[in-house]
Amino acid sequence: MQDEQAIMEIYNRHGDALYRLCYFFMGNPTDALDAVQNTLVRLMEYRGSFESEAHEKNWLLKVGANECKMMLRHWWRRIVSIDSVPETADWEEDYERNPVLQQVMELPPKYRVPIYMYYYEGYSVAEISKMLRIREATIRSQMKRGRKLLKDSLEESGVVQTGKT
Repeated sequence: MQDEQAIMEIYNRHGDALYRLCYFFMGNPTDALDAVQNTLVRLMEYRGSFESEAHEKNWLLKVGANECKMMLRHWWRRIVSIDSVPETADWEEDYERNPVLQQVMELPPKYRVPIYMYYYEGYSVAEISKMLRIREATIRSQMKRGRKLLKDSLEESGVVQTGKT
C-alpha cells in the first residue's frame, strides 16, 4: 500500500495526463473523474514499486485505460447516457477553441483513444498496444481509419481545405 504523500506526488506528476486519457475514453468530465478516482484507489492498493517516473506514468495510464474499459462495459452505461456537464476545466476550454481536437473527440472511442495517445501523449504504437492490450497491427489499423474519419470530418466542417475542385 502506498502512503498518502507518495500518492499525492504521483497524482501531481501524472494526474492531468490520466484525466485527459479518461476524458477521451469516457467522453464527459463526470465519468472521467470517476475513472480517475477508481484508478487512484487501485494505486493505493498497489503493493509494488515503480522503477522510474516513466514506469509510474505507464502503469497509471494503463490502469486508467482498463478502468475506463470496465466502466464502458458496465450494464448501466447501456441504459443511461450522461450528458456533458456544462462547467469545463481550463484545459477543456483549450479544446473548445481547437477545432481539430473537437473533431478528435467526435471519433468513436476505438479510434479516438489511440490517436490521442499517439499524437497528444507521445506514445509509440508499441506502447499503446501494451497499455490497451491490443495488437500493434490493430492499433495501426485503428489509427489509419481514425485519421481517415478525422480528415473527412475536418474537410466536411470546413476546417481543412483540399485541393479538389
